[in-house]
Amino acid sequence: METGKETILRLYGAYRRQDIEEVVAGMHEHARFQAVPSTRVYEGPEDIRLFFETEIHDIAEFDFRVESVEESGPVVLLLGRYRIFEEGEAKDRPMAWLSTMENGQIREFQPFTDPQEGVEKFRDAAFA
Repeated sequence: METGKETILRLYGAYRRQDIEEVVAGMHEHARFQAVPSTRVYEGPEDIRLFFETEIHDIAEFDFRVESVEESGPVVLLLGRYRIFEEGEAKDRPMAWLSTMENGQIREFQPFTDPQEGVEKFRDAAFA
């Protein structure tokens, strides 16, 4: 079985290739997924499919890039960047995401526009 880190990296690759079927297959049946704080929390694979097929095109944030991944037990921390149009130009912004894995799938996926907050939540979960 893949580690949580391997699963996240595989699903990130599927996202970059626009392989929505593989991304959705990586979601637990009771998954809660929020890509960025400006979106709602999507619940379950079919709701998450709606985000990736349709609603992702309506948000200001785009071009999500994962730069590093750490894991501790079922908790995976992703650090990266996203782009947003502000004042007529694209700007890079730092981002963190915290994922909780269950049975090889994403059970919870939470964004942090302050990466330090994501790191602290990861530490709290890793050492709980």
